[in-house]
Amino acid sequence: MEYVIVRDGDGRALFLWVKEGQTRVCASDEVLMTELQGPLEIRDLDGRPVMPSEGEKFLDAASFHFLSMGFSVEKNYVGRCGLDDPYCLEESV
Repeated sequence: MEYVIVRDGDGRALFLWVKEGQTRVCASDEVLMTELQGPLEIRDLDGRPVMPSEGEKFLDAASFHFLSMGFSVEKNYVGRCGLDDPYCLEESV
């Protein structure tokens, strides 16, 4: 499972991940996602908007987006941990 962790300066963490066998990106907290993302669309390196339904392409674009906004970003892959849930990743972080 590929995932991205975005940490803000207040110690909050946003998990973005693609569930096993799916393409749509899930977010651990939609409100925090909106707050951290700001008014800008998440775009790929060519400047095209990328949607969560684009899966790993969105994770790549989101990593760059949040990094360019000054947030701490970690992108990683972890084998199936038994749950398609971001909180099982906390043990591996």
